[in-house]
Amino acid sequence: MDERHVEQVKSVLECTYSISCTAIATEVRISPASVYLINSLRKQKVCAKWIPHVLNDDQRAMHVLATTHLQHWRNEDNAFLSHFNG
Repeated sequence: MDERHVEQVKSVLECTYSISCTAIATEVRISPASVYLINSLRKQKVCAKWIPHVLNDDQRAMHVLATTHLQHWRNEDNAFLSHFNG
């Protein structure tokens, strides 16, 4: 596995996030284990999709803000959340 393979795997992931390691390995012609070892991609497979694992500072701040609001609504305003729980 070399830098060329890393770039090929990145290219495949840019085209489609819904792809298995086996399919990536077949297309790039490396082993599925090698796909897992390419950690410079900084992506994780979540819910059968590859997503960026690292948030930038703005994304992290928005995540914290949204989580804070959700916690407030859960603790203080159950009527709001009852719309989503059925």
